[in-house]
Amino acid sequence: MWFAQRLASLVESNREHFAADLVIPVPLDRSRLRERGFNQAELIAKPLAAMLGIPFRSYLLVRTRPRPNQLRLTRRERWETVRGAYATHNARRLTSCGFYW
Repeated sequence: MWFAQRLASLVESNREHFAADLVIPVPLDRSRLRERGFNQAELIAKPLAAMLGIPFRSYLLVRTRPRPNQLRLTRRERWETVRGAYATHNARRLTSCGFYW
């Protein structure tokens, strides 16, 4: 909850730099979720969305493949592991002016 409060205060104090129609947490790979038992991004995103008064939609983004352990990768290698690792659920379209499914 502390992270969500901190992020909400940053967004509120810099509204001109942050514009969002909804909050979508980054999904974990199924095996990583089983291992941890929770998704930290979701635990932060849900209260953040409530504090900002915008919808929370955890089901819109899905992981398409697992990513390797990031610990020993360079910044460039980490960026490359993100490419193609996520997609919208059932090819739902998200637009800059809103969303629909």
